[in-house]
Amino acid sequence: MLDKVSIHVKPGEIYGLIGDNGAGKTGEKVLEETDVGRVLREVFVDNCLILEQADLKAETCFPCHPVLIRENKDALERIFVNLLQNAGRYAYSYVKLEMEEEEMGGV
Repeated sequence: MLDKVSIHVKPGEIYGLIGDNGAGKTGEKVLEETDVGRVLREVFVDNCLILEQADLKAETCFPCHPVLIRENKDALERIFVNLLQNAGRYAYSYVKLEMEEEEMGGV
């Protein structure tokens, strides 16, 4: 189970941040153990038409093993769909979707 997540932001890339103040603010937040890699893969497969219609070449790199977090799965899916929609609207020719995990050192 991941406890903390850090994101390395690079210029010209689109990112989404998931946390207690994330999407789904208007409804009750149901936090559940969620495989974030599986959710991202499923959202990409279900919505890759967005990128195809925009003539975007997509490269993906998602872990094959479970990456568990405690989060609202529905909100997580909405965030990923929004990222794909924004990529379809604003990217020029290429989209790279990559998920990296990093072990957090204990103090």
